[in-house]
Amino acid sequence: MTSPEENPWGKAMEGPDVGSMKSSGQTAMKEVSQGCFSSISIASSSLRAQAAASAAAAAQNVMFEELIAKKTTEYKTMKALKELERAKEEAEAEAELKILRARQAAAVEKARSEAILECESEGRAAFLTSPNESAYDHIERFLSSQPEKHDTPRAPPNPSVVQSPTGQANEPYTKTNNDRAFYFPPPPEFTLPDLPRSNIEEKLMDLTMKVSNTLALQRQPIIEPDIFTGDPLLFQPWKASFESMVSQAQNTADQKLSYLAKYTKGEVRQLVDRYRLRHITSPERAYGEVWLELERRFGNKSKVTAEIINRITNFPKLGKQDRHQLQVLTDLCVDAAAQMNYLPGLNILNYPQTLYPVLEKLPEHVHNTWRKEVSRYKVTYGNYPSFLQFSEFLRHMAKMYNDPDLYPADESVSQRNSKANRAPLRVMATNKGISDSEELFCHFHEQSGHDTSDCIALGRKPIEKRRDLCRKLGLCFKCAKNHLARDCNTDVKCRKCNSDRHASFMHVGEKRDTDQDEQEGEQAEVPQPEEANIKCTKFATCATARSCSKIVMAKLYHENNPMNWIYGYVVLDDQSNACLGDPELFDKLDINGPDHEYELSTCGGHGVTVKGRRANGIVIESSTGHREKLPTIIENENIPGDRNEIPTPEICRTYPHLKCIAKCISAPRDDVNIILLLGRNCPELLKVRESRNGPRGLPWAQRTDLGWTVSGQVCIDSVRGATHVSVNRTTVEPYTNPLGSTCESHIYAKDIQSCLHDDIYVERKEDERKAMSIEDERFIKIMSDGVYTNGQGNLEFPLPFKRGKETLPNNRTLATGRLANLVKTLRRKPTMMTEYRAFMEKTIRKGHATEIRSKDLNVPPGKVWYLPHFAVRHPRKPGIRVVFDASAEYDGISLNKVLLQGPDQVNSLLGILLRFRVGEVAIMGDVEQMFHNFYVRPDDRTYLRFLWFKDNDPCKPVADYSMNVHLFGSVSSPAVATLGLRMVAESCKTTHGEDVTEFIKRNFYVDDGLTSVQDDKSAISLLQRSCKALATRNLRFHKIVSNRKSVLEALPEEDRAEDLRSVNFHREELPCQRSLGMHWHLETDTFTFKVNLPDKPFSRRGVLSVASSIYDPIGLVSPVSIQGKLILRELMKEMEGEKKTPADIWDRPLPEKCRPKWNKWRDSLHHLENVHVPRCYTPPDFGPVSRQELHAFSDASDLAIGAVVYLRQISQLGVVHVSLVIAKARVTPKHAVSIPRLELCAAVLATTLVQTISPELAGRLEIDNITYYTDSKVVLGYISNESKRFHVYVANRVHKIRAVSDPNQWQYIPTDQNPADIASRSVPADQLTKTTWFRGPDFLWQGTCPTSTETCSPLLYPLSQDDPEVRQQWHTLVTEVTNKSREVNNVQSALGCQRFLRFSTWLSLRRAVANLIVRVKNFKITRGHIADNNTPADNNVNNFPRPPTVAELQKAERVILKAVQEEGFSAEISKLRAAKANSEHTKPTIRKGSPLCRLNPFLDEDGIIKVGGRLGRSDLPFTERHPILLPKNTHVSRLIVEHFHGKVLHQGRQMTLGAVRSGGFWIIASHGLVRRVIHDCCTCKRLRGIPLTQQMADLPEDRVGATPPFTNVGIDVFGPWTVLSRKTRANSSDAKRWAVIFTCLYSRAVHAEVIESLDTSSFIMALRRFLAIRGPVAKMRSDQGTNFKGAKGELETASLNFDHDHIRKFLSSQDCEWIFNPPHASHFGGVWERQIRTMRQVLSSMFLQLGKHHLTHEVLVTFMAEASAIVNSRPITYISTDANDPSPLSPSMLLTQKSLPLRPPPGEFVQQDLFGRKRWRQVQYLADQFWVRWKKEYLYNLQSRQKWLHPQPNINEGDVVILKQRHAVRFNWPLARVLKVHKSKDGKVRKVDIVVCAEGTKRHLTRPISELILIERTPSSD
Repeated sequence: MTSPEENPWGKAMEGPDVGSMKSSGQTAMKEVSQGCFSSISIASSSLRAQAAASAAAAAQNVMFEELIAKKTTEYKTMKALKELERAKEEAEAEAELKILRARQAAAVEKARSEAILECESEGRAAFLTSPNESAYDHIERFLSSQPEKHDTPRAPPNPSVVQSPTGQANEPYTKTNNDRAFYFPPPPEFTLPDLPRSNIEEKLMDLTMKVSNTLALQRQPIIEPDIFTGDPLLFQPWKASFESMVSQAQNTADQKLSYLAKYTKGEVRQLVDRYRLRHITSPERAYGEVWLELERRFGNKSKVTAEIINRITNFPKLGKQDRHQLQVLTDLCVDAAAQMNYLPGLNILNYPQTLYPVLEKLPEHVHNTWRKEVSRYKVTYGNYPSFLQFSEFLRHMAKMYNDPDLYPADESVSQRNSKANRAPLRVMATNKGISDSEELFCHFHEQSGHDTSDCIALGRKPIEKRRDLCRKLGLCFKCAKNHLARDCNTDVKCRKCNSDRHASFMHVGEKRDTDQDEQEGEQAEVPQPEEANIKCTKFATCATARSCSKIVMAKLYHENNPMNWIYGYVVLDDQSNACLGDPELFDKLDINGPDHEYELSTCGGHGVTVKGRRANGIVIESSTGHREKLPTIIENENIPGDRNEIPTPEICRTYPHLKCIAKCISAPRDDVNIILLLGRNCPELLKVRESRNGPRGLPWAQRTDLGWTVSGQVCIDSVRGATHVSVNRTTVEPYTNPLGSTCESHIYAKDIQSCLHDDIYVERKEDERKAMSIEDERFIKIMSDGVYTNGQGNLEFPLPFKRGKETLPNNRTLATGRLANLVKTLRRKPTMMTEYRAFMEKTIRKGHATEIRSKDLNVPPGKVWYLPHFAVRHPRKPGIRVVFDASAEYDGISLNKVLLQGPDQVNSLLGILLRFRVGEVAIMGDVEQMFHNFYVRPDDRTYLRFLWFKDNDPCKPVADYSMNVHLFGSVSSPAVATLGLRMVAESCKTTHGEDVTEFIKRNFYVDDGLTSVQDDKSAISLLQRSCKALATRNLRFHKIVSNRKSVLEALPEEDRAEDLRSVNFHREELPCQRSLGMHWHLETDTFTFKVNLPDKPFSRRGVLSVASSIYDPIGLVSPVSIQGKLILRELMKEMEGEKKTPADIWDRPLPEKCRPKWNKWRDSLHHLENVHVPRCYTPPDFGPVSRQELHAFSDASDLAIGAVVYLRQISQLGVVHVSLVIAKARVTPKHAVSIPRLELCAAVLATTLVQTISPELAGRLEIDNITYYTDSKVVLGYISNESKRFHVYVANRVHKIRAVSDPNQWQYIPTDQNPADIASRSVPADQLTKTTWFRGPDFLWQGTCPTSTETCSPLLYPLSQDDPEVRQQWHTLVTEVTNKSREVNNVQSALGCQRFLRFSTWLSLRRAVANLIVRVKNFKITRGHIADNNTPADNNVNNFPRPPTVAELQKAERVILKAVQEEGFSAEISKLRAAKANSEHTKPTIRKGSPLCRLNPFLDEDGIIKVGGRLGRSDLPFTERHPILLPKNTHVSRLIVEHFHGKVLHQGRQMTLGAVRSGGFWIIASHGLVRRVIHDCCTCKRLRGIPLTQQMADLPEDRVGATPPFTNVGIDVFGPWTVLSRKTRANSSDAKRWAVIFTCLYSRAVHAEVIESLDTSSFIMALRRFLAIRGPVAKMRSDQGTNFKGAKGELETASLNFDHDHIRKFLSSQDCEWIFNPPHASHFGGVWERQIRTMRQVLSSMFLQLGKHHLTHEVLVTFMAEASAIVNSRPITYISTDANDPSPLSPSMLLTQKSLPLRPPPGEFVQQDLFGRKRWRQVQYLADQFWVRWKKEYLYNLQSRQKWLHPQPNINEGDVVILKQRHAVRFNWPLARVLKVHKSKDGKVRKVDIVVCAEGTKRHLTRPISELILIERTPSSD
């Protein structure tokens, strides 16, 4: 026996529970016996036996259930106490439980059988009295027969004794180690207990009810689990049902697996079968593992959650009458809400952004009701309702709308029928007609309009889904009606295969019946007329036939809403000339609009009138990320395309040549449909970028911008089966109304054979718009893909990193140091500390910043960045603002450097102001803390950390915080805020109105919104809806102002501007407000000016500041502001003669004589405060406007040009009003410009203004006409001219004017009426209101514009030939008199070869002679001559001559060749003719010296000499065997060679000569001619020409003259090097340094100076240091660096202005000359370029020894000096090996002997001076010895040239060249013309001045000839 400690079951093994089981069993048996006795009179013995058996079984089941529950509880207790032995004891417990359940089942069955036997035996007793007695009568009689007994307490049963069935007591059972099972005794025999009568009656009544219930359950059908197919939502219910069924009986593992296979299907059944085979020897293991796998696949909570959310969010959009679907959606939501505790992932539905897609599915009235509920809820509770409350709301709405008492069914049916009658029905061709009373209804779409059997969308679904739909809805598989297929008598016919066994919706393309194929084969022999439509025409197919077509999958979205995108298959069809879209595309992208009629032409030639929507702005994106904006897409529900033709990766892997692209083909998706067809109007998407061609007959692949496509037959047995043919050819043509008028919105499509590439070159207005960069597009994609709405309702954006999430260094040390410095500052300034803490408190309280918890401090390395912060104070605003420094660098990295800036999508300020003036009621406001309303995604907030005191208490330690919103200092924040605002506007388009979206998207400038409407009601509505729309994302639109008090009164007080909250609108006037910088007087609704002139000194900077202080973006006071600019220019002109330096040019006082004029203008600006310009274009009570016109005026003077635009409005009553819209004035340039040119510039300015305002006012004002005015008739002549040629200046501006206007729009206006004259001449501020500036000329106010204004016409304004802007045209007439001595009948003599010199190509010469032949024939016909028999006569000879025929072109060629041979081979022709005339057998004798002697020439029938040769028997064509002979030095021969040279695409000599010979020509000595042609070919020069060279020039005098060191120097700059410039506690700052090298041109010594920048001032400082050390310089040479040229210019300027300047003395007194080398000519400065290389080598060695991070400015200067010393010590002569020879010469030998004077002193110094007493003579002797050795040992080594040995011809002025550009491909090198040549002293040209035209602008450049390629010389140079 085991001890209690060893046995965890404790008392369960000792038997107390068995005793209690005995007691309960006796009671139960008594109840069974009494129940059996009482039921004898009720039913038969079998029924009684069944009831008794069930009752006994129930009793035993209850008894054992109690025991099992106790055992289970004790087992769990044991598990908690015995964790270490859990595995062993758990197995034992499981085994015991299984044995106990088995004994339970045995006991139940035994009790059942004994009860039946007992009832049967007792049933034979004569207990039954009357069959009419009820059960209650039997019970009453039984109870009355029982004796009365008193209630006595019963002794508790002995727990150690178990009563046996025989009544004997058994020994207590003990468990041993060998006995693992419980002893379960058989059920004992019980006697009736002694119970009171009332208790017995109650128990008998309860037992009777149990028996009745048991009998009722037996009558019900057997409950079995459903068949599970893999739906995750049904897994748990199915699992519970299955386990309940299996647990009712003791089944083995094999049986359970069989049941599991029986009640599963599809994928689940396959899974079960796999596990049965996998563990065939261990069914228990298989059963356990298959349940684990089923739980993992289908019972996963995440998967179930995703499926529930997917079903809710993908629910179809509900219509107004879809009450049943509303109930379905309600059930889905209620189910989801009920499972939220079990599935925590469903809590995401509590967020509003997840709920929005569900709300979009609701009908509009239900959605509006929910909005009201949300609004009330948020007011009460302050947050958004939960999904549970939303589901309860839907349950209430569905219950109400499905209540038949409230919404009768007849009403909905009638509405649906009426809607169906209104909508056009698409009736498909079937054999059964449809009556008018029969309604067409589609069960797939659940709407009327078409029948289910004709549903195209259903036909595209897989066949299994179609069958499941019919099976689910009980539809016929044949006709889709509500009956079974076996009962179907409907006659159907499939439109696709003509089968009568199914309708079109059940067509299967791959599977066909054999008899059907035979039938189709028989029909194919007798052609039958077929009806062609837009769908693919299928002639025949086979069981294995399959083909692929050009179908790709792409992503589609609208450009204005890139977040709403769908996937779809796209058909690429180059036989269609338009793009067609399926209705699914329009519906899913929310594209609505009216239906437009158009005509659809099919491949059968039939024209069908179809209606459909149109969409613009659809963007298609391939799987590789390529985007393309599509043209207009037309809706068509019959998009041609067969899903079976979609290429798959499996098809590609089948063929070796397509395996490499299998990974590029996406797997087919059943949930993606063919929804788009792209036609020829998308040429870029149809172009083939790459192809894969295989063997003959196999499919091929092509790569387009949308991806790879596979085309061709992919059927293995294609030779046996018929082919599935798809023909797609769509032509969209304009629809013509039968009544005669054409629809305005018709579609224009080109002819099928028209060229598709013409549209590429069409210029549009959109071409000039600013496009996004690649980084901008990447920014938009990152933001669009990563945005979502958080739980508070704010938009959260990610940080737009340039290259993904950057790995940044940990800059906490930098932030710590900056914080320490900040704390020191704050402690010194307690007020700032208080303000700083208040700002931080506000930021943290609003949730814009959060303290980071300790557990969140650790993040992956490189994913954290700390932002230093500091305080800034605005001078006009109270308090401070804390700025987070995102530009702070650490290790060269800052946050702003790794973030994308984003596109500039801010609206035009000018456009907003223009639209602000349209409506009578204006409103304005701004968004509160706009940047901080857009949050940062939580996983990106680690990059926005900062340090501050814990709990905002300076006494506490520093803690880590993170910003949760986008920062003001971040480079990406403006673009994020603008994009977020546009997203909010787009999301509220359907809910709050399109006008709200328009207001937010077009009329917001950053956070300020301005717009205008027509009435107060519209303004209030727009404001309220805009506030609500912005509030959906927690954006508050406040500080609202308006010119109408009623609008302000309708707003809450807290939403008004601060100075309007306390205004009494009935008594007080509205104050003035600022609107985007403009002062807006609300009471008068006018714009005015507030002049607050700054107190600035009378300097250039001060005058410019005051002149620019007038903020006038519209140009309302341009005549006044231009006067200030004119005064400034005049003042600057007065200072031109004074001395100045760059340092004080802006701050030097201006001449005092000009101060009075300036003060007068400055003081007059205060009069601008009296100027009031009406804000609205239309005056009050003007009425409806019938016509609106724009009138633009331009004028120019010698001081300024001006332009002004007016809006002229005419009401329906004929009232005219004119308003100033925009104006502009500009100062004329300083250089002289003629008045006509200035007038032309003013005209350009006027067109520019109109072009600027027109798109901004589009949609708000409909402009009926635009008219331009100028008072210059010369300009009108320029604009109207069409024949004269202008100079470039005028031509370019005329082109700009005519590009945006028509000459008929231009009119002449007298100067005194031109308002633009006021702007060009300026007026004082106090006189502005007295002019016509604000109201325009008087003739605009008349009812109709007067006709006195003259329209621009070439006849009215002719141009004079003396006009300097008109290019002169010269005409040359030549008269030639020739002696016609030859015979007239000789055609060749009449022509003359000299005439051929006029033609430049062979084809033009031949065509000209052919035209001459045609004219001769026509002339002969008119004179009555006989027409040529071979050519039909031209009946209409008076018309333009017809083009020559091929025969006439050939005849012209023979005429030309014969004429050439007559002049070139006259002697040979004479001999050949003579020999031919004498005898055919006489051989012609050609002289030996003739070039034709060896070619055996002969004359053909046309008299043309041809080569006889030796190839007469070859199989070559006749023209190649006997080519035509031509002389070498004729123009015709050259034209022929050039012709064939062009045909071989300018290849070499051999290919050109071979083409000439193949063309049938033999040119004498053709090699030289071909060589000359190729040499002179401009194209060949562009392709293969080499740059020009010239013989190396002699050394200049400063290289070979004996002068002191550094008298003549070469200068250059090299570097840079990074040095440590400043070191702080937290960081170090680096800077760059460069070096200027001064090279002595004769001694090769170097001197280096370090400079800090590449600007002019730094170089001048280095030059001054050099001169101070090395002395004066006579000549300096350098390249044309910007710093060098600037230094020279400033030095020369300084030499004129400063008398005591050192540089001026040097340049003037010492006669210093600075020589620049031409640009891009580094070989001109080789002497110092070589020294730079040597210096770099020495410095590199020094830096290597120094190591990193130790280079400072001081170290670099030291290194530079040491490197100069090392370079100067290098030998410049040969190093001898003889020890007796003197040491080699080096520059340092001379530098140590250098004397200060420029020239050596006079005298002759000898060797004896070394021993003299005069030291200076010793030094001079040593220097002379240096010069002697320098000449002997070094100078003579420079005699020979290393390259460029031979002289070349000079390039001359006028030659055409190509300018070589290193950074461009050769084909893009521009052409240039030589303007001037610079000859050296030897007469050779090595640099030239050229003129090149780049991007329409002429540029004059100086270049060396090594950068030029000669194309063509001028005739003079030849």
